[in-house]
Amino acid sequence: MLKALIRVQLLSLASRLFPRARKQGRSALRKLGILVLALYVIGSVGFSVGALFGTLWSPYQSLGLQWLYHAMAALAAFGLSFISSVFLTQSALYNAKDNELLLSLPIRPGFILLSRLLLMWGFVFLTQQVILLPSAAVWWLKGPVRPAGVFMYLLTSLLLPLPAVALSSLGGWLLALAAGRVKRKSLVVTLLSVAFLALYFYAFSRLQAVMGRLAAAGESLAAAVRGAFFPAYHLGLAVAEGSGLSLLLFALCALAPAALAFALLSRRYLAVLTSRRGTRRADTPRVPEKARSPRGALLIKELRRFVSAPEYMLNSGFGLLFIPALPVVMMLDAGTRAALLSALPAGDGLLGAAAAGVLCLMAGMVTITAPSVSLEGKSLWILRTLPVEPMDVLIMKAAMHLLVSLPFILLGAVLAAVAMRLPAWDAALAFVLPALLCALTALLGLAFNLRFPRLDWQSLMQPIKQGLSVVLTMAASFLAVALPAAAYYFLLKDLVSPRVFLLLTALVYAGLSAMVFRHLKKSARDAFLTLGG
Repeated sequence: MLKALIRVQLLSLASRLFPRARKQGRSALRKLGILVLALYVIGSVGFSVGALFGTLWSPYQSLGLQWLYHAMAALAAFGLSFISSVFLTQSALYNAKDNELLLSLPIRPGFILLSRLLLMWGFVFLTQQVILLPSAAVWWLKGPVRPAGVFMYLLTSLLLPLPAVALSSLGGWLLALAAGRVKRKSLVVTLLSVAFLALYFYAFSRLQAVMGRLAAAGESLAAAVRGAFFPAYHLGLAVAEGSGLSLLLFALCALAPAALAFALLSRRYLAVLTSRRGTRRADTPRVPEKARSPRGALLIKELRRFVSAPEYMLNSGFGLLFIPALPVVMMLDAGTRAALLSALPAGDGLLGAAAAGVLCLMAGMVTITAPSVSLEGKSLWILRTLPVEPMDVLIMKAAMHLLVSLPFILLGAVLAAVAMRLPAWDAALAFVLPALLCALTALLGLAFNLRFPRLDWQSLMQPIKQGLSVVLTMAASFLAVALPAAAYYFLLKDLVSPRVFLLLTALVYAGLSAMVFRHLKKSARDAFLTLGG
């Protein structure tokens, strides 16, 4: 039975990653594109992580602290995997859509839990390899590598995900228990996710300086790890010195929390899955709905969907957090501000052009409309039966995109103008240009999603993160910024001033938006009525 459950989980994962296309050629092309993109991302991340760990190996080797190198890699991998899996575990273990179906079958809840935990182990294992493989490559290239060390590395790599899975599964259990007691669950999850991401990006921005201090710490850091991180210390000894005793001690430290977590969760798993707290209708006040116009009702519907789905907000609206981020960093960090301002001359509008370009890049990362048609899913028939025009539905999706994005763009432009001391003209362009690109991105997202819809999704993450329309929208937005910048730098910088070029680019964005809008208006009815058919 466990084997069958694991097979079902793997088939479900494969169907999410590689959904069947209507045409075999399109499916093969999609898989090839995903493979190329995955190889590029893996290569880029691996090279960056390897370069960072390369700064640690030589100092630690000279001090005879090779074990500390492997311990630091394990701690970094553990931290990354826990942050990546804690919220995913809550949805995969406790909020999966097939929970009720599996519980209706003669299957022990412990088997269901174990099959999901094994799948989580695979996810955590792959996440940890983002750190472990580049660090192992540095070890292989720079240091003496013995067969016993390689064997120990393989065993510890298989054991290291276990404590991360145990900790994240317990965290997901607490979230599931608290979900019924929190009125605004989506808001809480979103705030926690944003806090985790803010902490992650802050740590990433300081990573180079931190790695330098770690390389210089040496003996003092070794003493701290030896005393405070007992499992990491013995993992390092097992890999660096081939110590069987250290391997045994680390294995106990990894297996014990995993066994304890499984024993605890298996006793309460059925109760958590079948609990329905916080749904007492008598305590819920009845608030009459206000009469609205059809467009107003559609806009409210889109806003409610956006704010009620943390996955939608965090993935499609993630760029909104970055729009004011760089100006804030410049205002708070004098060193960063001085470095950025010294890279560009203050005159001739180049500072304003740089501010507008960065804000455009961030605005192009917002893809709220790109999955919005697909998110209608099985409820698409409701919109088809309403007495509204298909174009009105699309216009309100784009309007919601702008309503959410423009305040952030305005805030980013104001902060950039203050931080960079921009003239009023440049400050206005720093708002107008990203706003026009935002409108273009919203319309392109609708056009691509009508052309490549995905209505048969089982999880919100499928249309939001795996939809072809999202990839195409982000690529088109990036090209809309990169191509004009390249054209100006290589062809026009001696012929046109930056301000005039920004005005011309704004006109191009407005013209492209008008063209896409006209295309949507012309084809919206037929495309909307044939969706899914």
